Order: sequence, then C-alpha cells, then structure tokens
Amino acid sequence: AKQRGALCLRGRCYEREHLPFVAFDRAIDALTLTLSRWPAALVDPIKPALLAASRIFSALRMLVDDPAPGWREAADRGEQLHAALDGLAAIIDHCQREAPLLLVLDDLQWADEESVALLEVILSRCTGRIMILGLLRNREPSGDPVAARLQALARGRAA
Repeated sequence: AKQRGALCLRGRCYEREHLPFVAFDRAIDALTLTLSRWPAALVDPIKPALLAASRIFSALRMLVDDPAPGWREAADRGEQLHAALDGLAAIIDHCQREAPLLLVLDDLQWADEESVALLEVILSRCTGRIMILGLLRNREPSGDPVAARLQALARGRAA
C-alpha cells in the first residue's frame, strides 16, 4: 500500500500495558512525522484539530504553535476528551483526502476502553479512502465490555 502512495499507520496493544489510547500511540507518532513533512498549506487547515488532539497525543504538539489569543481550554475533562477525539477524527479524515490511508491496529484483544472509543469515533466520522484493519485473537466477550464493543464494531463495519 505504501508503494502505491498510501499513508500507512500501525498501532498495537500490549497485554501488560494498560495506558489510555495505547492502540493508537505508535500510529499517531508516525502520523506526526508524516505531517511534519507536509507543506504548511496542507497542515494549516487542521491546526485547530491538531491542537485539540494534542491533549491526548502529546507528539502532535510539535505541529502546533501556542494557542492563539482567545483560545480557551475546555472547561471540563469530558469536554476536553470529546474535543480531542473529534480533532483526531478530523485529522484522519483530512489525511485520507490527501492520500489513501491504511490504519492497522494489532492485538486489539488487549485494547483499552479509550482506544475502542477512538476507533468508534473514527469509524463513525471518516469515510472515503480509508481502510482500517483491526487484528485480534478470537475471544468471546464473556462479560468483557471492550471485547463486546469490538465485536459490535466488526459486525457493523465489515465489508
């Protein structure tokens, strides 16, 4: 896919690493590096989204200046999280308009709730030239809410 001009991002989960958004951490690091090489004309339209998403992915801070005068920090943590998730979905959507995008997320059986929430947001808002490949070992939900959400996503979006 990369040889054909696609932007390829890869993330993964780990059995013993339970950090929020861990499935996307490496993918966002790679995305940050890619965006740092793009011309300003392509990155400037997503500066507000980068600023919002940098609240949960600090690597993105290198792409934004300090907040503009009048920019206000979201009042509560829930509002900040919602803005950050929306921001990252907007970034992903913008990128897939510039180049086909492949996002591979490995070992999702160990995904944290925040990673699944972000995956849900991306799936609900991004359409077009994007393929998301989620890899996980088959396991029954058996009361595990994260596994149940992943199975629901797979049923709802498989093509």
